[in-house]
Amino acid sequence: MLRKFKSLFCKSDINMTFNPMKVKINGLQYYLRKADSSDIVNILDLQYQLCPRPLCWNIKYLTTEITNPENIYLVLYCRQQLAAVLGLKMSSDEGHIAFIGVKLEYQFQGIGTLLLQQAITLVRNNYIDKITLEVNVKNVHAQRIYRKMGFTPDSIRKNYYATLQEDAINMVLKL
Repeated sequence: MLRKFKSLFCKSDINMTFNPMKVKINGLQYYLRKADSSDIVNILDLQYQLCPRPLCWNIKYLTTEITNPENIYLVLYCRQQLAAVLGLKMSSDEGHIAFIGVKLEYQFQGIGTLLLQQAITLVRNNYIDKITLEVNVKNVHAQRIYRKMGFTPDSIRKNYYATLQEDAINMVLKL
């Protein structure tokens, strides 16, 4: 029913507008904004810190992701240092969190939750009623955060991380 309403009354274009903002977390000032090409090296460095090398992206792939009008990458900086990043892809019927990562020294401070809240807002603003993501079955901490935000397990993707021979849980948030 929502899709029919959207097709009749809502623009079909996806709106990826994001207004930069300052946020204060645990006494530290952060700056959250939409990523651009100047962030690519920092995003790759963060990903290399958090992910095993075979899973990491390269400059060409990340450039394509950031410049795709149906994607938005948000970067969170603290003292000119990248603290976190979130990659969100949108289609007419769902948002998909392609990547979320918080630098090790900034973890366990609510930054991941802040980024998820921003993603949820972007998806809702586009009248989309579902967000999906994949999470490694071994990443129990991330699963806990996603469940707290309302995501529920939908299915297991066997050998999703093929180079690691590990499964992923597909999680869904219905809005």
